[in-house]
Amino acid sequence: MKTCICGCGIAIQALTSQGLPAKYAIGHAPGGVQSRFKPGQIPWNKGRPSEIRQPYAPPTKVGYRIDLGRSFRSSWEANYARYLLYTKNMFIYEPKAYLLTLPDKTQHYYRPDFIVNESYFVEIKGIIRSDLTLAILDAATRQLPKPLRILFAKDYYALEKEVGKSIQNWEFRNDKIPPLPDRICIGCGATYKPTNPRRTYCSDKCAGRYRWRNGKTPEERTKEAAARRAKNGGEWFSHESKLKISASQYARHQCRRSE
Repeated sequence: MKTCICGCGIAIQALTSQGLPAKYAIGHAPGGVQSRFKPGQIPWNKGRPSEIRQPYAPPTKVGYRIDLGRSFRSSWEANYARYLLYTKNMFIYEPKAYLLTLPDKTQHYYRPDFIVNESYFVEIKGIIRSDLTLAILDAATRQLPKPLRILFAKDYYALEKEVGKSIQNWEFRNDKIPPLPDRICIGCGATYKPTNPRRTYCSDKCAGRYRWRNGKTPEERTKEAAARRAKNGGEWFSHESKLKISASQYARHQCRRSE
């Protein structure tokens, strides 16, 4: 607890709801600047347990992890996967989604972050920012077929302090995701930096141009089709081609032409 610096003597919390150092009581900001909450308005997280009022949210570094062989939605989830491998636990990342019923009778799909040893779920949740998220997690703890363990910010930082320096490739706060090695585009031959290990083209435009018909462009394919039709006397299919397709397929093709 601390005192409002305007001199009124009102006791205030040390941190705001956003995790920043508090200075003024509600409505006591100088210069006519209003605080976020109006006088008499109660913040949504007032009186809630301390674990959902953590000042730090998990950094979201979405990307492919070379050492883990797949993409993760954040560095916290990637680090927890490394921790499970380090402790020789079997896990599945983002298993199937479950349909939950909330207290107001609405339904929401929820997909846990991990299922460990097929015995319990794990959710990486640094901070809870809304009542809806809190209601979904509360429903998940009661309706999922297996127990749910929620890893809040203080739990994650305690885990990082304990084993972070012992696990190889652990991602700390200011670390960047190691990039994939450069590749050569199979279409144009240019060197590019891939964002996905399955990507083989340098751009979507290049992929659309070279993906089909042995690297022929759409213009080249259109010219070939026009020449083939002229050779067949104005027909799309030659007599030999008509014999290879069934009568029903040819009839549907004729109907489309007549339309």
